[in-house]
Amino acid sequence: MAKKIDLTKFKKPTNSYLQKSPENIVQKSINSSIASEKKIVNQATKKEKSEKKGRPLTGSEPLNCVISLNFSESELQKIKDKAGMVPMTKYLRAILAEAKVI
Repeated sequence: MAKKIDLTKFKKPTNSYLQKSPENIVQKSINSSIASEKKIVNQATKKEKSEKKGRPLTGSEPLNCVISLNFSESELQKIKDKAGMVPMTKYLRAILAEAKVI
């Protein structure tokens, strides 16, 4: 069975905000003007996003199309040996660019 919550531990709301006095009105207007100034300063300091950041494009267009290639084990090993530490996709794109295919 669920425990009942003892609400007496919580503070009760006060009605002091309903009392209007000239001091409170002046103080509220000062606080609101300070808050509006802070908003203006915050809006001025925010930087506008001009461009997306991330991986730079290889060419002038994003690379969206994917091609699946099948190689034999010996062909794949030859390509990996020639590529060295260069990733396979970059190496194959460079070969295609040298052959003036792309």
